[in-house]
Amino acid sequence: LGRESNDLWVGLSTGSAFSTTLWASGIPSDLTNLFTLYDYTGDGLADFLGRAKTTGQWFLYAAKAGQTSFVSPVLWTTWLPTSTYKDVINAFTL
Repeated sequence: LGRESNDLWVGLSTGSAFSTTLWASGIPSDLTNLFTLYDYTGDGLADFLGRAKTTGQWFLYAAKAGQTSFVSPVLWTTWLPTSTYKDVINAFTL
């Protein structure tokens, strides 16, 4: 998972290398590195969850079937944007 400007790129393993493709455009510029990949929707695909630093909003980008892109983001929750969060843990994988 990588970011260039407001684009989100995903590298999937081919077994011997990674194939990197654009999965989403228009990612908010303040979406910080507080993000995680996990199957949040229960469909067996890796989804992306990230927090916008200035608003405190967490957005879910669910993977489309075939794992070639994400669907439009959905606002999941909002935390206080003025707080500093450290050690954000994905409780689903504990």
